[in-house]
Amino acid sequence: MSFEIKFDHGAFDRAMRDAVRDGVESIRNDYQALFDRLSQTHKGRPVAEIESLLTAEFRQRGGDMPPAEVKQYAEWVAEGRHIEFQLDSRGL
Repeated sequence: MSFEIKFDHGAFDRAMRDAVRDGVESIRNDYQALFDRLSQTHKGRPVAEIESLLTAEFRQRGGDMPPAEVKQYAEWVAEGRHIEFQLDSRGL
């Protein structure tokens, strides 16, 4: 008895792209929630305090960000700006 297995590479590729997109969207949602919360709780707070908090939050999530970017985000949070993360799925 023999078996023939047919593998649909196109379907597999689509399924993988969908799974990756879902994972990236989940990460985006997590960071969006973080910045939404901070914009409410840390508006007007010292930039250095927000920088320290952001660095800790990024590390807790297994990430890292260059200090200049952390400072920029911290300044925006302190100013009360709304920060919106968008998913760029062109590469997915």
